[in-house]
Amino acid sequence: MSQISSTFETTTGVLRTIAEKLPISLEESFTLSSPYNYLDYRKALEFDMKEIIPDLFTFSNSSFTFNLKYLKAATKPEGSFEVARLLVTTDKFVTKQNFSVQVLSESFVEEGINYIGYFKILHEDAPEALQIRIPGIFTYDPAILLDSKIPIETMEYAFFYYQLGVTVAQIQAMRKGVHPDVIKQFQSKASDEIESFGFRFEMHEYMYYQVCCAIMEHMQPISYAEFLLKIAGFDIDVRKNQNQIHTVDYMNRYISFKNRLVEIIIPTSEYFQRIEYLDHDGLLMGKLGKNLYFKFIELGEEQKNYDIQYELDRKIEDLIVSLNDDLSSKIQSSLNE
Repeated sequence: MSQISSTFETTTGVLRTIAEKLPISLEESFTLSSPYNYLDYRKALEFDMKEIIPDLFTFSNSSFTFNLKYLKAATKPEGSFEVARLLVTTDKFVTKQNFSVQVLSESFVEEGINYIGYFKILHEDAPEALQIRIPGIFTYDPAILLDSKIPIETMEYAFFYYQLGVTVAQIQAMRKGVHPDVIKQFQSKASDEIESFGFRFEMHEYMYYQVCCAIMEHMQPISYAEFLLKIAGFDIDVRKNQNQIHTVDYMNRYISFKNRLVEIIIPTSEYFQRIEYLDHDGLLMGKLGKNLYFKFIELGEEQKNYDIQYELDRKIEDLIVSLNDDLSSKIQSSLNE
């Protein structure tokens, strides 16, 4: 193995640790001073049998109403917001499924995508819990359609709050036996608004897929990358023609990962570029993260020049783990500087 490849993979391992720590936790997201943080979802996330959660839904023995309140950017004046609602009312019900829901706020990285936790779904007649992954603020989304030169692969405030509200409302509706056709209708109306939240069509559909898979079908949802390949009809050549190179780069890395040509996947350089752009006060990446980010870019270019992008050694995995363990406290303190 060349020295460049070894150093690149070591740097990649530490950047993966940083990527895992970047998304803002559920609890922290409720206290942010963002105009989009208009609703405290902590009560909704308790998943008890409340009959009403203001600005989310109302329920009675004869009807269920999706009543999702959200903010979106107003046309005028620039920088202002307007209140909007998604309303769907129904009296169509099916036999309720008996399942419990827990919210586990444990950050993790899966195939390069960093999540803030998951909904744990446990059916009454099933021994194994099912998981619905939860993306957060600063989660990496490689499938977003970019319409500008500024990379925005980071999931930001507006979409996070909107999508969390949609997903929680859908889970609550399923707990109360709302007919699947009505939930699908609500999803369709929610999808009509996605363009105003940064063209995150695939992530929005993935969240709905996970809910349906875990709750309706009693199956473990597949990963986001697999969803893009198998269900979303994702076409690498089409994205290449659309000049969405950031997505093509990620999918090529994922395919290499599946074929065991690479050991680890992290967000692309565009993701870290956006984080670095947003990190005016150095609180997100910290000094260590910034230094590693620039080293990562530098080594990535050298790798391409030497044509050794997939020249990896399995032994480097032990080195990455060891390095992550040794530096974990330093990384944490650096991120908090």
